[in-house]
Amino acid sequence: MLLRTVVCVAIVLCASLPVNAQHQQPHSQNGWPCSGKVDPSYIRSAEATGGKVLLFRPTEVSGAADDMSASRDHRETVVRTVGQLDEGVHDFEIPLDSTIESAYFFISLQCLQFVTVVQPSGEELRVDGPEVDYHAFDAMRLFTINAPSPGTWKVSMAGRGFFSVIVTAKTDLALTGVSFVQNGVPITGLAPLGVSVRLEAVVSGEPSQVGFHFISLRAAMLRTVELGLEQEALTRRTYAAEVTLPRTEFRVLMTGIDSNGFHFQRVTHQLFVADR
Repeated sequence: MLLRTVVCVAIVLCASLPVNAQHQQPHSQNGWPCSGKVDPSYIRSAEATGGKVLLFRPTEVSGAADDMSASRDHRETVVRTVGQLDEGVHDFEIPLDSTIESAYFFISLQCLQFVTVVQPSGEELRVDGPEVDYHAFDAMRLFTINAPSPGTWKVSMAGRGFFSVIVTAKTDLALTGVSFVQNGVPITGLAPLGVSVRLEAVVSGEPSQVGFHFISLRAAMLRTVELGLEQEALTRRTYAAEVTLPRTEFRVLMTGIDSNGFHFQRVTHQLFVADR
C-alpha cells in the first residue's frame, strides 16, 4: 500500500435551517441529511486533504462562509475525529491549554438531535455569552470561543449517522510541519507504508515533555513514536527519527505540557491515507 499527501480542500454536501439553542429536545428528522447517505469517497477526500464534509441543506449554504471565516483564524488542530455513530448520546473530551487565544468547535452529526458543550468548571457553555460566536444548522453547530478556560472541555451530542468533531485553535504553540524523508529525499507525493522513513516534526512555542504518536481516523491511539530533538532556535524546534509508518491511514499527534503546566495536544489536519 502507498501513502498519499495532498492539498487541502473542503467538501460541501448540502445544508439546513438554523435553530436558536445549543441544547434541544431529541426529535426525528425527515429529509436530507438524516435520510440521505454521505458518500464515503467524499469523506475520504476531505480527510486526506484536511477539508470537511459540510452537511448543509440548500437553504443553509451561506453557513459555509461562517465556517471558512472561523477556520481561517484558527489554524492549529487540537482534536479531529470522524466516523459513524449509532443512535444515542456520545461524549468527546477536548483538552484546551493556556496558550489558546480562541477555539473553534465544528460539530456535525447526520441525524443531530442536540449538542451541549461543557466547560472545565462543569458549567454548560452559554451560546449567547459575550465570548461566544454561535451558528446552528440542522446537522451542525459552530462555536467560536474567545479566551477559553484551560482544561478539559466536553462535547455531548445525541443522534446517529456520520459525525465529525473538529476543534481548532488560535495559538502560538503549533505543530507547524510534519514531513517524511526516504533515502535522503523528501517525500512529496506517494510513500510506501510499513517501511522505515525519517519523520521530521517542526514545533513552535515553548512546550515541555513533548511526545509524538500515530492516531487513527477516529483519534484512537495506534502507537507512540520516539522523536529526538535535533534543532532548536528561539521558539522553534525540530524533532526527528527513523520510524516505521503504520500500514493503515493515520494522523500525527503531538502532546506535552504548555508553559503554564497545562496539558496540550496538536494534530495534523490531514489524514495520511493508503491507496486502495
